[in-house]
Amino acid sequence: MPRFWANRTWSWKWVRIPLLVISLSCTPSQGFGTADVVASGRAMVPSCGGIFDLCGYSDRQSGKELIPKLFERAILFSEGLAAVRMNGLFGYIDTTGKVVIEPRFDLAGPFHDGFAEILVGQQTGVVSESGEVVLEPQFGRSTPIMGDVLIVRKGHFRPKRPPELEELESFDGLYTEYGPMGLYSLRKGWLTEETYEFRRFERGRPGYVWARDLRAKQSRFGLMNNEGEWKVEPMFDTVQPLFDGRAVVSVKVKDTETRRQLWGAVDADGKLAIPIAYDWLSYWDQGYSVARLNGEEGFLDTGGSLLGGRFFEKVERDLQGKPLKVQLDGKWFGITADGRLVDVPEVVNCLLLPKIPSARAVFRSYRRTVIGGCAAPTSACLSTLSSKRSRVFAAGSPGCQTRRRMPGAQSAQMAKVAVSPIAARLTTSTSCPITIRRNSTLTRSEAASSGCGPT
Repeated sequence: MPRFWANRTWSWKWVRIPLLVISLSCTPSQGFGTADVVASGRAMVPSCGGIFDLCGYSDRQSGKELIPKLFERAILFSEGLAAVRMNGLFGYIDTTGKVVIEPRFDLAGPFHDGFAEILVGQQTGVVSESGEVVLEPQFGRSTPIMGDVLIVRKGHFRPKRPPELEELESFDGLYTEYGPMGLYSLRKGWLTEETYEFRRFERGRPGYVWARDLRAKQSRFGLMNNEGEWKVEPMFDTVQPLFDGRAVVSVKVKDTETRRQLWGAVDADGKLAIPIAYDWLSYWDQGYSVARLNGEEGFLDTGGSLLGGRFFEKVERDLQGKPLKVQLDGKWFGITADGRLVDVPEVVNCLLLPKIPSARAVFRSYRRTVIGGCAAPTSACLSTLSSKRSRVFAAGSPGCQTRRRMPGAQSAQMAKVAVSPIAARLTTSTSCPITIRRNSTLTRSEAASSGCGPT
């Protein structure tokens, strides 16, 4: 019998949301990760099912089976290897399905710079791509982050999920609740004391991490290198990762009798690129951040200049993150790339369904809902609106249950996919052009270019 399971999606540019999908009782572990899929050399994702409830790997776009369903659990490929469970223990396979690291671990994580975290009993260690255990299990966490440098916590592993969903997250998904940690080198041993909190500074193969000493009287973040030394001395109260070459930071300041936060941004070297002078800054996307100052908003570029040369009452981006419109004297205007004010583009909110037979797209245009066919089956996206009541239905999909007939639908067979209130996307094709953000809208031209438009 089919059951529902929660698949968690992560991309440092997108929002992470729970998504209920129909699956058989075997659960593919971890969400879709484009970087991992590309690094494998083939667009392979876990797929589970069959009479024996096992997992294999399929082509991400076509759904064609590439590695047979032989495993109890299957985790996404990273650096050409994927952790799989056989007879209760984890090992690793390559992209041909060949076992290259024999199953002998209770849990196994993704590879990063040639190393992966493994769990034996209640403690973690590290295995290399050759299958050699280069760090015997002895820590609560041993997460590779920069070459042979790990983020390590002493003690025992602390499960966060049910056994069938448990995983060893990469640094990007590491829980801060694990407590103080330290930097540890496979060659040199401890680089710092185990008193720090770490946060990501850049994606891929970082040269630095945000760090702060939790013992300090005034615990602030600075940039630390892979030797455990400060690149930028601790001076920030909150920090964010790099986006478009800028990382948002803030400092708490005392203003007369009140305390407030001021926001700015640093560049890829940790140097201050945007003055710490704003009431709030969003992360940079498509070359712009949304900046707030004295109750007004504006689009701030990476050089610190305002689009249009001024602030407005409110501003909004489009689905791709580009500046879309601004409010001035209570009226909305569109805004061009050179800062000119124009008429607001006509918009339509579009939901693209994944590739399901007879899938239909649901459009919400102002106050009416219309049903339209999606003309671009290769652009398989599931996008959600920010409404708490948003629901997506697909007609005629296999294994679905009868729910209710939607206006204009040709079949009463509906597969119901519930989405979270936070707008985001689950992409099943690397060529998918649509991204739904919180409170974002889609212009009709964008809908048409995505192959999806009202009929």
